[in-house]
Amino acid sequence: MAPFVHIIDDNDAVRDSLTCLLESEDFAVKAYGSAQAFLDGLLPDDGCVLTDVQMPGISGLELLRRLRDQGANVPVIVMTGRPDPTMAAEAARNTAVFIEKPFDPDAIVATVRSVFR
Repeated sequence: MAPFVHIIDDNDAVRDSLTCLLESEDFAVKAYGSAQAFLDGLLPDDGCVLTDVQMPGISGLELLRRLRDQGANVPVIVMTGRPDPTMAAEAARNTAVFIEKPFDPDAIVATVRSVFR
């Protein structure tokens, strides 16, 4: 069975390109346009979450906090185009991997693979 990746990003083009990229690398993917849409579904007990930070409504960091508060033990990768040390520190405190946009396709694939190890 292919490793499962939940992609959460409010940008359609980013979501679509990440979906195509990860499916071409044999990951199973489900994409969501918001953190709320993801939370409204069944919370994952497997796979990983790949989420943007800057989104309307619930931010990626707030999503990360909610997942941890609910006891979800899935790996989380947080993406941002506007990094700052506070954001990176919060992601690390909540056991998330932090990656900056724009990223090289090979880098995002390697990062996703690394959380499954």
